[in-house]
Amino acid sequence: MKNRKEEMKKFKEVVKECEEKIGRLEERIEEMEKNWEEEKEKDLISVETGGEQEDRRSVGSVWSLRSSTVSKASLDSRYRGLSEREIGSLRKWAAKRDWADRKLNIIIKGVNMPETVKKDRLERRKWAENLIKEKIEVTCKIISCRVSGPMIIAKLENEEKKKEVMINKSKLKLKGERIFLENDMSWEQRRTQKRIKRWWKEQKEKGVQVKIEFGKVKIGDIWRPWEEIEREEERSEEREAGDREEENQNFS
Repeated sequence: MKNRKEEMKKFKEVVKECEEKIGRLEERIEEMEKNWEEEKEKDLISVETGGEQEDRRSVGSVWSLRSSTVSKASLDSRYRGLSEREIGSLRKWAAKRDWADRKLNIIIKGVNMPETVKKDRLERRKWAENLIKEKIEVTCKIISCRVSGPMIIAKLENEEKKKEVMINKSKLKLKGERIFLENDMSWEQRRTQKRIKRWWKEQKEKGVQVKIEFGKVKIGDIWRPWEEIEREEERSEEREAGDREEENQNFS
């Protein structure tokens, strides 16, 4: 029992150290983003054409990947002496913390914020609120707003308002606007969402009625976390592989 308490105490200390390190890392990333933005600003071209917009999306994706890689590499090197279980727990904790910070965010692409607005925190929020109201006819409150390279990252007041914004973003296409709204996802989350969409297409081809949202799927009337579905898919593939191997052994 005593050893267990000591282990828990050590683990809590490690988590605290990790939290402090992530805080310092976020400060470094913000500084890197600012420097990166200044270096790239002269190369940013107007988003009037589709090709130019694609270039801007690519730049944003690369930056997201860099940030994700920096975070993981830093954590791996700092806690190399921990057990796999402890490292796994820390990674899950870091991922949950990251998602808690991102879940009310939206990414706005394809529009430039005026330089005079960028300098003032309150003006950035008002600008984003007016943009959303004008373009997709949703009145909302923006808690924070910042520019990161070619992207504008805005945090909404609650999940209901964010859902309303994401539902109504289709109005941008109907109006012929070349403005894009996306969820604020890490590189790993984007990979997961791609797997979900691929699975959704496979189910549709089989005639199964399914719906998908961020990180979850609906089969029938039940919403389930994607992690459960993915585990079931992996077990199914393992069983099929085992059956094929057994058949091959029977024929040999």
